Amino acid sequence: MPLLHGLRPEELCLLKVKDMNDRRGVSHLRIHGKGNKLRYLPLNPDSADKIQFYLEIAGNRDV
Repeated sequence: MPLLHGLRPEELCLLKVKDMNDRRGVSHLRIHGKGNKLRYLPLNPDSADKIQFYLEIAGNRDV
């Protein structure tokens, strides 16, 4: 995922469930980057579905 989405390893490790949002009908990750910069990264629909499936079986249904 880091290479495909342009995430630094630290950004990936710091992601929280609440950082996955829908914006205008597209799943995005809210990334807190270097220098406290905030950016939104659109997710591939298949990736978003797999993440949602994982969250559901992990007990985070209300996300």
